[in-house]
Amino acid sequence: MKKLVTAAGLAILVWSMVVSPVTLLAATGDTSILGQVPESLSITTPGTFSLAELNPGNTTTSDVKTVTITSNSSGWTLTVAESGGSKDGCMARTTDSHALTYPIQVKGGDVTSYSSLANTVTLESSGNGTTTISDIYFQQTVAASEYAGQYSITVVFTVTAGA
Repeated sequence: MKKLVTAAGLAILVWSMVVSPVTLLAATGDTSILGQVPESLSITTPGTFSLAELNPGNTTTSDVKTVTITSNSSGWTLTVAESGGSKDGCMARTTDSHALTYPIQVKGGDVTSYSSLANTVTLESSGNGTTTISDIYFQQTVAASEYAGQYSITVVFTVTAGA
């Protein structure tokens, strides 16, 4: 009888391992992976705009220039203004402080007619990605009585995020 009980016990043990395998314990846990793309905003401006010869009593227009803006922000605004000074947007003679009578004017982007740089001019607002504004012109009217000499003005293109 002892052999029968041992054989039956062995049969039950084998049956339980084949039909009902041992349950393994398991546990899970979640992990978050974080990353951040920083906001970026850049501008590529043209070098020098040349008005060449300014003739008294006439208006001279520059060649067309391009500004490129690259942004991943939700929007931006491009402005152009005179860089410092109190010339009210007027070109000044490089040898002294004499300024032309009329302020230089700009057009391009959303601005379809010339606007005086006596004030900041907003040229365009847009969204993210790369935008090329390829229609920027400057124009200068010269009074008939202006003094001879070389005149210049520095302007600043500024792109601001969050338009």
